[in-house]
Amino acid sequence: WAKILADKEKMSTGIRGIILGVLFMLCMSVSIIIAKPALATVSTVWATFIRLAAGTVAMFIFGLSTGKINDWINPFLNKKMLTLFICSVFVVTFGGFWLSLVALKYVDVAVANTLGATEALFVIPLSYIFLKERVGKIEIAGTLLAVCGVLLICTS
Repeated sequence: WAKILADKEKMSTGIRGIILGVLFMLCMSVSIIIAKPALATVSTVWATFIRLAAGTVAMFIFGLSTGKINDWINPFLNKKMLTLFICSVFVVTFGGFWLSLVALKYVDVAVANTLGATEALFVIPLSYIFLKERVGKIEIAGTLLAVCGVLLICTS
């Protein structure tokens, strides 16, 4: 997969992004199914720590094995970059991972995961405001369709 996705001549950026997005959703789905039973015996804070530690170790091993670790570390020598990174880690850790595990602990997997999928409701306007990205009618229609799906799942 890595070679196929890295070959820029054979695959457009958009298709690579879609494939990686689908793989991301598959991995997240599996991780949620694995996490739900564990949350019955482990606190959500501890589960978040384990998730982040495992991810850090895995990325470190991947970086060493591909020889990219120095390329990854060099940007953090800039204090501004390091500060932004630490702030984003704090927001993602407590605003994302931890709260997603809290939701998962107290509601059904389908409901928690569907609510997590409403991220687009926030990403689309924020990307427009802060990144000046174009938001088309298709993105807006898809978001509205997702909201309808969430309402159906949460009210049934």
